[in-house]
Amino acid sequence: MWTMHDKFAEFVQENWPQGVYGNCLSSLVYKLKRLKGALKFWNKEVFGDVKCNITKLQDRITEIDHLLLDEENTDLETELEIVKGDHASMLTQRGGVWHWKKLIYDIPQLYKVRLQNKFKIGTDDDKAIWEPAKSGDFTIKAAWDFWRIADTETNRLQWIWHKVLSPKIQVFNWKIWKCIIPVDVDDVVGKLIYLPSKCSCCLNSQVESIDHLLVNGDMKNAIWGHFSRVCGVRLIYNQTYWARQGTSLQMANKCTQMGVVKGVLPAIICWKIWTVRCKFRYEEVVFNQEDIIMSIINCLQDCLRNKRLNCLRNKKLAADLNFSDSLSALTLKLKAPKPVVKRMIVVRWLKPPVGYFKLNTDGSSVGNSGGEGGIVRNHGGVFIFAFSADLGMATNTAA
Repeated sequence: MWTMHDKFAEFVQENWPQGVYGNCLSSLVYKLKRLKGALKFWNKEVFGDVKCNITKLQDRITEIDHLLLDEENTDLETELEIVKGDHASMLTQRGGVWHWKKLIYDIPQLYKVRLQNKFKIGTDDDKAIWEPAKSGDFTIKAAWDFWRIADTETNRLQWIWHKVLSPKIQVFNWKIWKCIIPVDVDDVVGKLIYLPSKCSCCLNSQVESIDHLLVNGDMKNAIWGHFSRVCGVRLIYNQTYWARQGTSLQMANKCTQMGVVKGVLPAIICWKIWTVRCKFRYEEVVFNQEDIIMSIINCLQDCLRNKRLNCLRNKKLAADLNFSDSLSALTLKLKAPKPVVKRMIVVRWLKPPVGYFKLNTDGSSVGNSGGEGGIVRNHGGVFIFAFSADLGMATNTAA
């Protein structure tokens, strides 16, 4: 608001150059404090209470509108135009409307094109441009689905968002998918911020990129090699992360326990490597290779323990493990999947002893309107008589 005033720059230039004794830093602090106090008095003299002034102008606009409804008055119409102009000027000073000139430079060209294609200003009445949710309400999700450019669902994305993984691991691997994790080379240097880079997990001084941090470092090669041997996945050195994950996904499936392990294990390995890197860099906590491998195994066990997979419920699929997968599961200390056996309960009517009758009754209430009934049968199941009654307004308990 201040910077839009014509005399703001002149006021700052008048108050800034006044002499101050001391070193450069103390002079800067003193000048800023002095300018802050001067700007407070200048703000009260020039702008006053902007919020109060806007409220007064809004009330005056409403008052003039009511007067014009009763009769036409040229003076009132002229005053209305002046007051609306002052009101718009106040809103602009306060920052309550879009600064269109600045938006030309702030909005990327991609979004300009999308705005022009989706919003076309015409003479027709306003109407909703995105469909409501299935419930009939307009939701944030509906607006997001309207705006976003969704990735094509692939087999790789299905494993990234697999339900076995915890949300934090899912989001982290999605960030790897989008290449937006803050590593030195790909993220920081990519934004033209040049800093010295050194991988936190290597003895020799290697720059930290996504592929080097997650796949190709000295310790990472040993970790990936260990789980490649355990799971029977071919290990190729000097791969990119996506090639390494693709090699594992070629042997993954959603029908067996080890098939799911081969699909989600790359995500868990990368997550644990990232947590070790951050702990070393920011907390100076040192981990060795065996500690990382055990933390990966524990995380894998927790993921499979906390989620009930469809493949673990089916007896045929759970027993369809070959010897190699059984040995891998034993090495990873995974519990054998226990299929859920459905127990059949036979529900039938039992006959009473000879010479006796059996009375079966029931009652219910729907919409606070209750009813009851019963039937009497002999030892042969022969119908004797039945009855029913309307209880009127009653609960399920009363029925």
